[in-house]
Amino acid sequence: MTPGITYRVRFVVIDGETGSRQFRDDPQAPPSELYLIQFWPQPASPAVVLKNESPWAQYWVYGALAETIVPTLSGVPAPERATALIDLVFEAHPGTARRLREGDERYLPGIIAYLQQLKIQTHHDPEFSYLRDDPHALEQLVAQRLASK
Repeated sequence: MTPGITYRVRFVVIDGETGSRQFRDDPQAPPSELYLIQFWPQPASPAVVLKNESPWAQYWVYGALAETIVPTLSGVPAPERATALIDLVFEAHPGTARRLREGDERYLPGIIAYLQQLKIQTHHDPEFSYLRDDPHALEQLVAQRLASK
């Protein structure tokens, strides 16, 4: 890559969840996932997800998206900000919300990625301590929001 040139990147991961599980269980085994990474010179532009078929992959994709969405809610008071974020995420990802409403909990980590970003961005704010003090608080918030809709 040439210094001073802006590049775009595209990546594809095949069997990432299987590979992640395999690495956790047997780090010495040959990798089972496949990666394709492409770079080409082009001006920067906002990230776009072309296809995301795996609930496991949503955690990684949604986490990156959360960095830009969470700050848009900075004017919402503390207790309501987490629920406003969940509502925004359900609106942005209706397929994920539908799957969760149908009981497919494999899609929960994608939503949790947004709430984790809220935890990071409000780390020093005591009004958000309820997100940090209970390890199940994020899952409970999502469950409550699903039940209220």
